[in-house]
Amino acid sequence: MQDGYREFRVVLEGELALVERIREAQEQVRAAVRRRDWADFEALLDRMRGLGADFEALDREREAVCARLAGEGRPEGDFYALLSRLEGEDRAVLAALYRELKFRVRKVRLGNDSLAHYLTEAQALVKGCLDAAFPEHRGKVYTRQGLARPVDMRSLVLNRQL
Repeated sequence: MQDGYREFRVVLEGELALVERIREAQEQVRAAVRRRDWADFEALLDRMRGLGADFEALDREREAVCARLAGEGRPEGDFYALLSRLEGEDRAVLAALYRELKFRVRKVRLGNDSLAHYLTEAQALVKGCLDAAFPEHRGKVYTRQGLARPVDMRSLVLNRQL
């Protein structure tokens, strides 16, 4: 395998390892939501955002390497143009790594989407309960000093066992 193709394989393997770390962090977030453990929730989300930024940077690197290796006149990041230049085991290895990466990324995205949907529905439920319980507030939340504060349901905790 040529150096450029070896570089591409290393980037793909790096992305696979990073997607696995993202999946682990996602599972920690999901477990915290199930336990209603909101204390470290923001820290977990910040960790996931950082891992997402790392993945985006590595993905841009993969696309740049792919474009460089695919050749002139090819669309930037055309993986299949790159694959068409390989033969035998090199092609099979890169194709398998790329398929696995796409599969894992879709799986993580689906998990994120379902978690985001659940949190959105929970937030709407809490807002509906507050609006029904305190209609005179008209959707406003007040501090202990009696000042109206912006409604930010992220930090609202009514009870650990809702």
